[in-house]
Amino acid sequence: MASLSNFDQRQTINSPQKVNDPRNFPRLRARNCAFAPFRVVYVPQVALKDARLNLDCLRVGEIISAVSSVWNVPERDIIGPRQSRRFTVPRQVVMYLARLHCSHLSFPQIARELGGRDHTTIMYGARKIESDLQRDKTLAASVRVAKVLLGIEP
Repeated sequence: MASLSNFDQRQTINSPQKVNDPRNFPRLRARNCAFAPFRVVYVPQVALKDARLNLDCLRVGEIISAVSSVWNVPERDIIGPRQSRRFTVPRQVVMYLARLHCSHLSFPQIARELGGRDHTTIMYGARKIESDLQRDKTLAASVRVAKVLLGIEP
């Protein structure tokens, strides 16, 4: 199959000439009514990563840095296992902001970024901060400052 460009090389599963090793690429189903009900298309991982990066999303590390500077807590303590309230609130704010602004990441991926926690911990932390923001004005102000540092809010 002819390729559209050097970057966007595609092939069908029945293609005799393999442009790339299909084990290196995820399978995506594409609808093609003219030839067959479904064709399997291979898209390079680089193309998928670039498509995700073009979204206006942040990295979890950037969020950790901003939150640690607002709460005056070292980054290693946000990622670390300590369970004191001084560290858990900023950690949960990171979970909340990561869920909002890193929409391409799943809960398990965010959990790995935050020291290998369980994904349900991320779900709980994000939900808790979301509900606390409505009641606690100082928390809401601190989250707003973190968003300004990240360039999310003017």
